[in-house]
Amino acid sequence: MSDEYKSEILNMWSVADNYNGEDYSNYYVVYARHMNSNLLTRANWSTFKDVVEEYPNGEIGDDEWQIETQCSSHWMAGWIEVLLVHKDAPKEIIERFEGLVAAMSDYPVLDDHLYYTMQTQETEEFWEDMDEDQKRVFCKDRNFDTSNAEKGIEELDEEVRELIEGYINE
Repeated sequence: MSDEYKSEILNMWSVADNYNGEDYSNYYVVYARHMNSNLLTRANWSTFKDVVEEYPNGEIGDDEWQIETQCSSHWMAGWIEVLLVHKDAPKEIIERFEGLVAAMSDYPVLDDHLYYTMQTQETEEFWEDMDEDQKRVFCKDRNFDTSNAEKGIEELDEEVRELIEGYINE
């Protein structure tokens, strides 16, 4: 037992009256993502999952506690995945998650290096997955020089690259 520690930052799991799934009412909601989550959410999710790896689920002394990842299908979002930590988890684990959630209110990126690595990778994939005609149309539709279509990602005009990064970040 965590000596009845009550989080002031994390909310307890709750559902609508017509919910018919598993009960996680003894869990705090730490973070969530869905099928179409943006880059920032996916990067932060990865950081939260790295923290989960630091704490194996199980028993500590006589206390049982657990960190769960609950995934559900959703009529609108496709699927939703939620990271949960049991209310009786050791205080230091709950506080670790609280610290990450609180940090996001000041600065939304939990791991700059991971975020920018993912952004670079996805920007490159976005550009490389288009053939030259698609790249030309992409540039023309946005009033950019169509000669960009012949360039690799590292040679693109800065404003074209920034526009692609904008798409990636949405």
